[in-house]
Amino acid sequence: MSVRRILADALSRIAGVAGGTARRLRSQQQVLDHCRIAPGAVLTPTFSVDVRNPAISGEDIIVGERAFLQCALVLEQGGATIRIGAGVFIGNDSLIIASRSIEIGDGAQLSWRVTVVDHDSHSLSWHQRSDDTERARHGYLQTPSNVSLNKDWSTVPAGPVSIGPRAWIGFGVTILKGVTIGEGAIIGAGSVVTGDVAPWTVVAGNPARQVRELTAEERGESCAS
Repeated sequence: MSVRRILADALSRIAGVAGGTARRLRSQQQVLDHCRIAPGAVLTPTFSVDVRNPAISGEDIIVGERAFLQCALVLEQGGATIRIGAGVFIGNDSLIIASRSIEIGDGAQLSWRVTVVDHDSHSLSWHQRSDDTERARHGYLQTPSNVSLNKDWSTVPAGPVSIGPRAWIGFGVTILKGVTIGEGAIIGAGSVVTGDVAPWTVVAGNPARQVRELTAEERGESCAS
């Protein structure tokens, strides 16, 4: 089956709900323009893509085989990328928003209402962020679908985010810029992750702190007799 056919099949499923709206049609076109979807991936009717910089083009978003996505993916500026591995699940009302890069490893599971963002959106300095709202207003008036059109990203702190394979991210978790989450790590519901998480550990809280390490059995390792 051709890549175009795979995309068309996925888009037909997206169109199953609210398929007649301009926003939905725009999202479908952006999937075609900016995504590479592997065979077996499922994009549900709640899945959407929002490319906020018209200069972005190409395969900026890659979705692996057998992924199951109910989320929204957002690219903020040129050069931003989102890479989603094979067998990844991302639940309803989750938002993956990149100004640089976000990578989610094979088999990772992200529950509902998870937010992963690789930037701060604004500068800490009031002087540098004082006209952000006006820039957004003008961007919207120029292109209603693109509030980031005139944004000055040079003043916004950012850093790539990496979620390791087989990690489990609980519902309502927020993962902030520059974070690396190790393989098989578990993030408790409602946590705010501001720093790196070691592989095969459980963390929880705001900010997230390590609770314990996972046992060999929980890691799926076979025990020698």
